[in-house]
Amino acid sequence: MDNQFTVEFDASTGIATIWMKMAGRANKINPAFGDGFKPAFEEALAQPELKGIIVASRHRDFCVGADIDFVYQTRDAEALSEHLTHFHDNLRRIETCGKPVVAALTGSALGGGYELALACHHRIALNSPTVQVGL
Repeated sequence: MDNQFTVEFDASTGIATIWMKMAGRANKINPAFGDGFKPAFEEALAQPELKGIIVASRHRDFCVGADIDFVYQTRDAEALSEHLTHFHDNLRRIETCGKPVVAALTGSALGGGYELALACHHRIALNSPTVQVGL
């Protein structure tokens, strides 16, 4: 699994935490996100006695949305569409996994990052003026 997405499972509570810390200053939606998030999510779901999942960030922000550099550099519309389909498949997997999933927003969740938070069943945000959410 990609080390930018790690899973910690607390057997005493039955809670798995997926920690996101993508390369660079922030978590961004790009192919590396899909390649790392999906196996981490499946690893969390495979934990015995799983009761719920928390999605959290080790960066200041939760997720700042689309990787604009990736979008600008991608000249193949079909490839970009396929990337978006994989991202939406991940969101649908969260929605339908059968376990409660919580987004821990200790920093901003913008664009696709907020879509990720909205796909979770619950969202908990830090009460701070530095936290922004929006599409």
